[in-house]
Amino acid sequence: MIAGAAGEYPAHRSITGMFDCAITVILAVGVAYGVVSSLWGTTASLAVLVFPMAGLLAAVILFRRHAFLCAIISGVMAAMALVSTLMATGAAFVELIPEGLASEGLRSQALHAMLVFSAVLSLVVFVHSPAGWSWNPPTRREQSFARVTLWPALVGAQVIAMLTLRGPLITKAGYWSAEYAKSGGEQDVGLEAIGLFLLVYSILAGLRGYGLRHIHFRVTVVVVLLSIVYFRILRGERASVVGFAAFFAVLYYMLSSSRYKGLVVGLSCLLTFAFIRVWVVARWEASFLGLFGSLELGLTEFWDWVAAAKGADRVSESFWYMLHVVNLYEGGIRRNGITYLNLIPQMVPAAIADAIGYVRPLAEPWVLAGYVEHGGGIHMTAEAYWNFGLTGMVVVPFVLGWMLIGVEKLYRRLEAIFVYGYFGIIVLNLAALTVGVQSFVRGVEIGLLLTGLGWLSMYGIDSNTWDAQLSGEQHGTK
Repeated sequence: MIAGAAGEYPAHRSITGMFDCAITVILAVGVAYGVVSSLWGTTASLAVLVFPMAGLLAAVILFRRHAFLCAIISGVMAAMALVSTLMATGAAFVELIPEGLASEGLRSQALHAMLVFSAVLSLVVFVHSPAGWSWNPPTRREQSFARVTLWPALVGAQVIAMLTLRGPLITKAGYWSAEYAKSGGEQDVGLEAIGLFLLVYSILAGLRGYGLRHIHFRVTVVVVLLSIVYFRILRGERASVVGFAAFFAVLYYMLSSSRYKGLVVGLSCLLTFAFIRVWVVARWEASFLGLFGSLELGLTEFWDWVAAAKGADRVSESFWYMLHVVNLYEGGIRRNGITYLNLIPQMVPAAIADAIGYVRPLAEPWVLAGYVEHGGGIHMTAEAYWNFGLTGMVVVPFVLGWMLIGVEKLYRRLEAIFVYGYFGIIVLNLAALTVGVQSFVRGVEIGLLLTGLGWLSMYGIDSNTWDAQLSGEQHGTK
């Protein structure tokens, strides 16, 4: 059973007591252990699994407290640390590490660095994140604003999707790594991100403007899902699928009163992961075998992967990035903070940069590609180490954690119509975690900017205007 858009949505009580204290202590010990082990060159052991597992438990508790952004980001980092622990200490997995990166010392240094980053981030958000979040019934101003802006936002999202089209349909032409390019030239990531935010806004505008059971809301959901399938999934993309799956799961958890909603969210995560694994194969084979034939092949290979751990090398790519950057850093090839200084000039939109002939600094995945061959991305943990070494493993997640907490607190003070910025950050930044801090910061910037524009639009117009709009619409339906 799901509460209506005009009702109050009760938040979970915070889980306190000895369990919270135990997790906090384990995470603090994990930070200390990782730092000391990195300085002393201690060999990694499987026993350190306790630290990322504590991080995952902390993420689950944060999710139950409705601190969704902190839960998801810290949970992903803890999961990467857990996988990296298996890669660094499991004999069967070591064979999958690229040649030249499998030395015990390098593996231990990279693993301990990831443990420190994950534990610091989990510790900060677990201790300081706000607990509980409920949405009040929409005011007349909010309800009218949502109704007036719903259809322009939905149409605008489709227009942007066509302008940022990622290659041809995979059933008509072979997939060609559309994450990095679109048909016609370099991809405008900023414009594409705005389109994703508009899709998220459309869902929330329909919810707050009309309610869950209204036909306008249901049509909006159908249009959004079709847009995701046609413009993104059938172009071979995987990244936004994860983000939107997280968005719908979080929205369901926020609104549902079912005692089994946690189980539903967990199952949705497993199904999303399975789909991503299947789609890795299907998108390459769809032009030869057709869509359903490629899906059948993908399912077959996924079952093999589950049964015999085939393809585990692809899961381990997050650890590979750390091995690469630790190797480069210890060899004297260091970024020394340039990654973070470049965030300022990288904020210039691609269209403006092209118009004035300005060449923006390269994103970090491309910088790393100048030194090593890799899987096409880089995560924030690797970037932090490449810039500042072990110091970055403490400072960067500390700053990141407080930034996430600030976002959590901000959106709790705003009307529910504006949480499109919050949920949009989740949609965009789940993908951004694999391609570096530039995309992550851009997602937060766009989310806050669009939230600010929405707030000015709603409150910059006299409330009588919105009241008259809503009264006229209600009168017309009688």
